[in-house]
Amino acid sequence: MTAHAGGSGVRNPVGVAQGRLPGASEGDWQNEFFIAARLGLDGIELAFDRDPAKHPLMTEPGLDMIRRLSAETGVRALSVHATFFERFPLHKGNSDTDSIIPVLKRLIRGCRKVSAAQIVLPCCGGSAIESSLEAKALVKALGACMADAITCGVNISILCTLPLDKKLSLVREFDSPAISLAFDTSVMGAADPVKEINAYGPYISSVLVRDRMAGGEPAPLGGGDVELRLICHKLREHAYGGPFILWGDMAGGDALSHDLAYMRSLLS
Repeated sequence: MTAHAGGSGVRNPVGVAQGRLPGASEGDWQNEFFIAARLGLDGIELAFDRDPAKHPLMTEPGLDMIRRLSAETGVRALSVHATFFERFPLHKGNSDTDSIIPVLKRLIRGCRKVSAAQIVLPCCGGSAIESSLEAKALVKALGACMADAITCGVNISILCTLPLDKKLSLVREFDSPAISLAFDTSVMGAADPVKEINAYGPYISSVLVRDRMAGGEPAPLGGGDVELRLICHKLREHAYGGPFILWGDMAGGDALSHDLAYMRSLLS
């Protein structure tokens, strides 16, 4: 497994999760590119959360639309957050697993066509990895997609809440340059971020950025108890070169503008 890091002087792109932009409405995802451009964001993390047959990443007209929007606005499709696989997990022993693997393969190919470098695969909540058998099932399912991922240059970035040692064991089990880990600052804020990043920093390829108060309430970046400055410092020590995706829960354009400005200040 190769490290997912950038060299010195790399400017990390800052994007936002689809649906978190002010003025965005469900079904009008195209407008989010223009809103993101006005706010000065580098990109969007697209949501893969609906009927695969109709999703823009799975149809040629949709892919063409994403490419045209990126060219017109300068806002890139940085990554894809595949919540579809929370509802249809690859590792729960479901009878439809064999029919879900081709969906992931098609998604990988779609990502290549819009230059989205990675797919964040959430294994949280109801799709959490709860046993060694489930971990092995995930390795097997994703193993069937490795050739496509490597050929397309698309990372599969696993977002999970496993203990540190099991998380590290999981990513090493793949032994593939196409498998990495996503890092959620609001979750890691409750753990020891220094210990976490020192353990698997070279495997991190995507960072979900949000702040929380100690009681779990959402907060604007810098206004909560997550040690964002320390997290960014440690990621920089590991030459992290991937995107920072804003997932703030504070509503309104002013809140997002604040979060973007704060994130830029941490990265400057």
